[in-house]
Amino acid sequence: MSSGRLDRIALIVDDLEAAMAQMGAIFDMAFVVLHVDTMGLRVAIGESGLELVEKTGPDPIAVEGIWRAPIASLEVRVDDIDAAIAAMKTAGYEVHHSLVTPGGVPKVQMGNAFHGLPTLLYAAPPGKTYVEAVTGRSVTESAFADYTPAIDWAGRQ
Repeated sequence: MSSGRLDRIALIVDDLEAAMAQMGAIFDMAFVVLHVDTMGLRVAIGESGLELVEKTGPDPIAVEGIWRAPIASLEVRVDDIDAAIAAMKTAGYEVHHSLVTPGGVPKVQMGNAFHGLPTLLYAAPPGKTYVEAVTGRSVTESAFADYTPAIDWAGRQ
């Protein structure tokens, strides 16, 4: 059996520049734009695991009829949750609700902030990532775990 890990999530957006600007202004995310003419797409790939996809033609072959999977939420790990909330509020979004998980992770739901997707902010200490263990329909454990990125994005264009 082959093992793997999730590399990134690709989201279809109507306006690639606006989506990149929004993620850059609020979360300091940077993207590299690729023109994939053979698929009728422009793609912005970010170091955070987020890929933004804009259709450049009426029926891109890669998108037509197959890219329609549901997404529960966009969860963004931030190093300063208060600054992220302030940036979201400045951009016109309000806190929908907030909580601290049983494992001590602060999470803030900002409504359907990013292109209609429910957007959650959460904070983790440097070098740690948030992990949830889900059993059935409930979260049974949440905690911070050591995190080592697979790719060093520092200095990449």
